[in-house]
Amino acid sequence: MKFGDFIKKNFIALAYTAFVIVLTIVLGIHTLASPSTSKPVIVPDDVITEEVVDEEGGEVVEEEVDPIPDTTPEAPGEVIESNFKDNRTQFILESVDEIDGHKKIVSSDAYDLYLQEENLSIILRNKDSGAVLYSTVKNPDQSNEKWTNFVKSGVVIEYLQGTNIVYYQADMYTGDPSKNVTYNSNGFVAKVSYPDLEFEYELHVSLEDDVLTAHIPIDSIVENSDVYKVANVYVYPFMGYSKMDEEQGYMFLPDGNGSLIHLKNNNGQFTQPYNQMIYGDNAGVDDPYVLSLFNNLNPINENTGITMPVYGVVHSEKDLGFLGIIESGDESARLYVYPNGAILPYNWITPSFVYRQFYNQLTSKTTGTMVIRQENKNNFDITIQYHLLDNEDADYVGMAKVYREYLEDKGAIENQEITYKMRLDFLGTDVKDGLLFRQNVTMTTFEQAVNILNGLREQGVDNTMSVFQGWQKNGSYASLPHKNFKVQNSLGDINQLKTLDGSQEIYLESDLLRYNPSTNAPNSATLMKKLNKRTFQEDVHGRVFKSFNFITPEESVDNADRLSASYLTNGFENISITGISNNLFSYLKSSKVMDRIHSASVYSEIFKSFNDKGLNVSATTPYALYWEYTDSLLDVQVESSNYVFVGEDVPFMSIVLKGKKAMYAPYINFNANHDEYILRMIEYGVYPSFIITHEPSSGLQLTNSAHYYSTEYAQYESQIVSYDAIFKEVHALTNGSVISDHKRDGNVVVVSYENDVRLAINYGDDAVEVEGVQVDGMSYEVVSR
Repeated sequence: MKFGDFIKKNFIALAYTAFVIVLTIVLGIHTLASPSTSKPVIVPDDVITEEVVDEEGGEVVEEEVDPIPDTTPEAPGEVIESNFKDNRTQFILESVDEIDGHKKIVSSDAYDLYLQEENLSIILRNKDSGAVLYSTVKNPDQSNEKWTNFVKSGVVIEYLQGTNIVYYQADMYTGDPSKNVTYNSNGFVAKVSYPDLEFEYELHVSLEDDVLTAHIPIDSIVENSDVYKVANVYVYPFMGYSKMDEEQGYMFLPDGNGSLIHLKNNNGQFTQPYNQMIYGDNAGVDDPYVLSLFNNLNPINENTGITMPVYGVVHSEKDLGFLGIIESGDESARLYVYPNGAILPYNWITPSFVYRQFYNQLTSKTTGTMVIRQENKNNFDITIQYHLLDNEDADYVGMAKVYREYLEDKGAIENQEITYKMRLDFLGTDVKDGLLFRQNVTMTTFEQAVNILNGLREQGVDNTMSVFQGWQKNGSYASLPHKNFKVQNSLGDINQLKTLDGSQEIYLESDLLRYNPSTNAPNSATLMKKLNKRTFQEDVHGRVFKSFNFITPEESVDNADRLSASYLTNGFENISITGISNNLFSYLKSSKVMDRIHSASVYSEIFKSFNDKGLNVSATTPYALYWEYTDSLLDVQVESSNYVFVGEDVPFMSIVLKGKKAMYAPYINFNANHDEYILRMIEYGVYPSFIITHEPSSGLQLTNSAHYYSTEYAQYESQIVSYDAIFKEVHALTNGSVISDHKRDGNVVVVSYENDVRLAINYGDDAVEVEGVQVDGMSYEVVSR
């Protein structure tokens, strides 16, 4: 065929191909040339499509969902550098009656408190050093009117108007509020009213010793209009702020074990803040991200979450800082951290207290949704304690010590004689799909588990704690919800576990939250319904079971009562709790909204009931709400979510809990760098964990436990023995003492304990000398005892 004839015959196909190539090139050039202009997300992420289950017919339909609007005030433009320095006085050595228009109203032994009634702005002055801490910006830079009013206000309200699906701002200027301030011996009470918006509230501020408390009682929040409703409340959002790199120091973020964001000039590289709910997302309101575009894989690093209601700021040059403890309202608080460049040239960290949210409401059983607002506000007081830190206490170690003392005073933690134990979890059974029926996959029988532990004891691993997963009939997933003591027959006699020595503790795992719709008849009365009346569905994309539901907290109580009775009847006193330990949500109960405060209260009672009945409790990544009732904390993080603006990870939680609670790291099996992971656990004072099976992990490939891809005991036996020897030595040195200090210098970290033991950890490849002791690369040594 001649070339011309070929062109004529295939002209349409060739022209289409050329068009696609040109279009691809043009779009590619346009994409590269156009920088992102996305703004920070303050409300739940937009969801494009969502699977909805027809409650009557069970049909799953995919429908379009209206996006929940972005509520961040419009950015004034790209911020790369500030127009002028803040130039506020940082030290006032002598006591004065007024600072920047703020009048002194009260003094404690350590601090002077100043107030400006116009905007309820406060200033704190350290009486010893003269260092000053500001709560608002005096001369805002690169701010539009809305942001200017925000940064100058002591309290900011985001409110809803009618059926509009946006938040409006009411601050100390916008909305023309009236302020009536009365003074008392410790501080002041400000009654703030918005006549046009027809709502009001009271702010109570008091200073005692080195603790400033800000409090808004729920009873003082009065709404007299059906149109205007309070949504979110910020209390002193700019407390301890700084501009660009004008201050040295950092903001403390309770992500994972703890993270620091240094106060440096970010040169405009960060455009979005950190934005997470304390105690995780609210499954009753928040929509999940869509995984299907990435073949059911999450392309984003999973965030390690916030388990503690704390945050803080340190100004190193002034030796001044604070730890903020959210004493009430923490269950409904969202934490924002803005490094400079994220909209404004300031560094600031604040909680936002959520009284109402938007959510997607189904408008028919087959198609259509609309975004509506939560009708009734969540029921909680706002209380923040600012624990002021100075001199050598003005760092993250000082913050952790303050929180430790706070928890001790509340009775949530206490000194305990903690015995070191290697954590060796077992997986009993799971199921896989067969030709006609599901088949059990037995990985570790009770007898095999006993033999493994006794064999390790002969090799010196004589103190262990083990969580036995998948002991229930048909395994952990098929047996959901866990509410009885039915044991999988193929595992043998569970009483064989009782033959173990007392130093070999066995905990039986129970999930008190999840419900398997594939193995249970529909029972909507017991399932958690979101505020939009849809039954919540947790997509896990497992090989056998693709999703689970959550049961209501009230149903969890019933199941917990039955479980605790059956545990004790069968002679087992150790329970490992998962599900309710690290999930918190709002839900509908008989068409009434039950908020996260209610859920947390119910779950706390479950934990307490186990204690009252004499059960020993371990829990997976438990929130601070439940630490009081938990003997062992499992999967304690030794690293953060690795956000780009985080400067370094710090062992804040470990400093708080070391010597108070036994802490275990996530499984070593699935960490790529064992050497560094071991050093990290030594630095953080947590114990190692393995999950092991007698059979090769290949047997799990077609089960929901496929994520346990390396578990065979034969592969890990020697590591378990050698790692156990290392941690026995470390525990013998620290002897259950608390961590008193933590210093980092390049690749070297020195951890000091209250019993005068100091450990030097070298993360570098080359040997270094620390206090006269050589510490080899990727190793640790005792430098003082």
